[in-house]
Amino acid sequence: MDFKIGDVVVLKSGGPKMTVSEFPIKMIDGSENYTQVKCRWFNEDNHLMHNSFYIDELEKQN
Repeated sequence: MDFKIGDVVVLKSGGPKMTVSEFPIKMIDGSENYTQVKCRWFNEDNHLMHNSFYIDELEKQN
C-alpha cells in the first residue's frame, strides 16, 4: 500500500484515526524505510501522540 503525508489511517485492529506524518521513514544512514509509517494522533486526553507502525497494520480511511 502506498501512503503519503496527510493520509488518515487506522490500525486494522481498531483505535483512533491517525495522520501519516512520514513515509518513507528516513533512516540515520540516509536510506529510506518503506516497511513502516510514522503517524500522529490525539489521545483521549487531547495530547499529541506519535509512533511508527508497519504498513500491514494500517488501512486508509476515506
